[in-house]
Amino acid sequence: MKIFPAVDILRGRCVQLVQGKRESATAYGDPLSCATRWLDEGAKALHVINLDGAFGRSSQNAGLIAEVIKETGVEIELGGGIRSIDDARHWLETGVDRVIISTLATQEPDFIRQLAGEYGSERVMPGVDAKGGQIAVHGWQETAGDYIGWA
Repeated sequence: MKIFPAVDILRGRCVQLVQGKRESATAYGDPLSCATRWLDEGAKALHVINLDGAFGRSSQNAGLIAEVIKETGVEIELGGGIRSIDDARHWLETGVDRVIISTLATQEPDFIRQLAGEYGSERVMPGVDAKGGQIAVHGWQETAGDYIGWA
């Protein structure tokens, strides 16, 4: 079993949100320091989420995320704000081991097949965030149908 500790990034800081609400953010420091702490505790992989990307600013935190990829050298799965196939390709070519596609997966499920065909199915993960029995999309700001039916 692999454990992927989370490094969620909002406004350049590592945070934890409650149900995707920005106002609930608890900050834990800079993302690289948080990632390093997880690795010092024995983690072999990281789950990185660009929360600013999830809220519509996909290029926000790109430099920080690239730094985490470069400096840690561990397996990284990345989600948050990947709204196009070109966004996904960019991150896969930047060094992310796996992209998590959520909103785009609900809107254009064929992109999952296309990316998996190009990069391998192990590098593409559809994500389904759920809220009240509905798929939560666009950073938990909208719903997009029954999550069980979609999954």
